[in-house]
Formats: sequence, structure tokens, C-alpha cells
Amino acid sequence: MDNVYYIFRIITFERFNISSGRFGAFISQIPVLLALKANLNLKALVFIYSISFILLFYGIYILCTRVLKNQAAGMSIVFLFLLCMKQSFYHTTHESHQAFVYCSLFFALMQYQERSKFIWFKFLSEALVIVLAFYTYPVSTLIILFIIAYHLIDQSNWKDFRVYLLVLLIIFLALYKAFTAKETSYYQSEFLSKWTGISITWNTFFNYCSTKFFINRITGLYFWLVLVFVLLSGYLIWEMSFLKFVFIGLSTFGIFSLLIIVYHEGDSNIMMERSCLPLVPIITIPFFNEVLTINNKYQFLVIVTIVFTIFIVGVTRLTKEGYQFRSRLNRVEKLIKKTEEYNSRKFILKKTSENIRTSIVPWPFSFTTLIISSLEDKSATKTIFLYDDPAKYEKYVGIRSPYFLGAPFWLELPVSMLNPDYFTLSDEPYIIIDDFE
Repeated sequence: MDNVYYIFRIITFERFNISSGRFGAFISQIPVLLALKANLNLKALVFIYSISFILLFYGIYILCTRVLKNQAAGMSIVFLFLLCMKQSFYHTTHESHQAFVYCSLFFALMQYQERSKFIWFKFLSEALVIVLAFYTYPVSTLIILFIIAYHLIDQSNWKDFRVYLLVLLIIFLALYKAFTAKETSYYQSEFLSKWTGISITWNTFFNYCSTKFFINRITGLYFWLVLVFVLLSGYLIWEMSFLKFVFIGLSTFGIFSLLIIVYHEGDSNIMMERSCLPLVPIITIPFFNEVLTINNKYQFLVIVTIVFTIFIVGVTRLTKEGYQFRSRLNRVEKLIKKTEEYNSRKFILKKTSENIRTSIVPWPFSFTTLIISSLEDKSATKTIFLYDDPAKYEKYVGIRSPYFLGAPFWLELPVSMLNPDYFTLSDEPYIIIDDFE
């Protein structure tokens, strides 16, 4: 999906790829841009781009646990990636993953007991993380506001005026973005158009595609998240922390309802899976903050049990998903191999169920085939564009076509704009094929 599309744009234009004004994503793109300037080969660029996210997330985990001494923030990051993701685990380029990790960092900063001489440095750090999270994935603002309110309740420090300055900063950022936004992305436009005429009733709520998606996975992907919410609720009632219980319960229900309504028409599994991720830090941060501060003889046993469960269940699930991810790549490679029978490098292939199964979603397929075919040798560059209506693409067939066909929202890119150090395509015509024999 976005993984291959993002790196294609970075390589093609040799600059940061900022989508929909999400400027905070620039950090993860620095390594691959440095590698690009060093003229490393395509395989090295793909590897560096992939590992840059792992290094970013692990670096923040170390910062939370070792520097800021907040194990709850670190455990929430581990829980997010190992127990609440399947397909989206291999979709790390999306800004939501980065923003939710920044939210955990924000919580660690809020809870850190600073010395008085560093109090304003801590405040500026919190403000910086808010800006970074907001301009990485604006939905993270809801989580930031939740963390601020939870921190106030947890620490009973309602007189700390700096916290309210952070809230004012969030309001300012939201208003600034609302009044200065000039355009929306293709996906946002398609997404917002689905809101026209939406009707919300008790019956329709449970018939939404998003509701069914979540319910169908309560015993699977979301089992551990639901279990943690139940355990957290039970613990807060046992400790008679009723203010926390009510606040966390209402916040979880409110954001869950909002997500269900926003994604009511459904989407691909990977997109729906990602849509539920905002619930994870809202539930897991308070859970680990409460559990890891229990002072009794069973604390060590509880921590070991939690870590062991997360590791075993998460690694098992993601290993299985990794095999499926690898099998999809194998099918792409076999498809590219079949193109050698034709005297061409540019193909328009019928969008069949088998071809769609080769990719999680079909729209980035031309970018995927372009990059995979060029990994070993740029002279072997080929591209396969999936079509549903051949009449739309007849003008690219039979006569020389100076274009590379990309995605529905960015269909034509002159082949002359492709980075010649990594891709080689000519203005030869496309060939339409129903299927490769």
C-alpha cells in the first residue's frame, strides 16, 4: 500500500514525501533520503526505508523506558504492535503508527518527575511532541487530550497551569489547520463523500460494516484489547477509583462510537484494522500505569506474565501474517516473471480476484511491480497496472505512450520524470492483457 507508494515518490522527486499536510512523518524519511544522496542502490534504499521505522519506534521505546523511566508508556507501544495488528504491522509507513507512538512518549513526559530547574524544558518537550503528533496524524489529538485529562486525574494536580497551556496549544493547532487547509487528499475526499445522508440509529449502528468488523474480531485480533479493558475496569472498581473508571469508560465508548460512525461503510481489512488503533493507547496506557505501580509480592509475577503473553501471542500471530505477506510478494515476482514472454515492459492487466489477492489492495500495484522488478537491475524495470474497465485506458495502447500509469488519484506520470538511476521505462505503448497464461 502506502509503503511502496511513499518510497517511490521519495526516490522519484528526491525529497520528503508529505501527504495531506502530515509533516511530522519527515523523521522516518531522513535515513532513506541520506542513502539516496549517497547513491546507494535500490535494494539498499528499500531496506533502509523499512528499518528506519523500526529504529524510530525502538528509539522512542528506549526513551520512554530508560530515560523517562516510564514502563507503562513502553509497554503500550509493545502492546500496540504485537497484539493489535496483523496486516497493518507490515504497513508501518502510515502516519498513524508513528503518531500513536508519539502519544506514548507524550504520556511518559507528562508523568516524568522533573527537577524544578528543568520544568520549562519538560513543558517545551511536551509541546513539541504535541505538534509532532498533530502534524503526523491529526486524530492523535483525541489521544493527547485523553492523556492530559488522565494525567490530571492520576496526579490530582489540577492547579498546574502548564497543562492548560498545552490544551490551548491543541486548540490553536486545530483552529489553524481548519482555517488554513487548502485541499484534501484523494482518499479524504472519497472518505468524506460517504458522510452524505448518513443516518444514525441504534439499529443501524449495529449494522454498520465497521461494527461488524470489530465484533467479528472480538475473539481474535481484539480479544486482548477487550480483555485488558475489562481487567482495567474491574481493577478500578476494586480500588474504588470511580472517577478514573467513569472517565476511561466514557472516553473509550465515545471514541469507539466515533470510529464506528466514521468508518461505517467499511473499507479493506487493513484500513479497517488501522481505524481501530486509536483505542489501543486509550485503554493500554491507563492499564499499564495502574498495574505496574501495584506494590505487592505478586508484582513481578504479573509483569513477567504480561510480557510473556504479549511476546508469545504477538510473535506467533505476526509470523503467520508474515508468511502470507511473503506469499503475496512471491506471486508478484511470478507475475513479473511471466511478462518476459512479451516484448514489452508496460502492461495493463485485468483486475481479477487472483490478481487482487496478490496485493492487499490493488491501487499501488503498478508501483509495487515497478520497484520489485528493478531491485536487481534497473534495465529490468517493468510495470503492471490493474484495470477494471479497458475502455478507460485504450489511449495508452497501440501508440507510443510517454506515461507511467500509477494510481487512480495520480494516473499519469511522464516516464521522463522517473529517476533514471533506479528505473528505466521508455515511451513504448502499453499492452492490455486479460491474464497471463
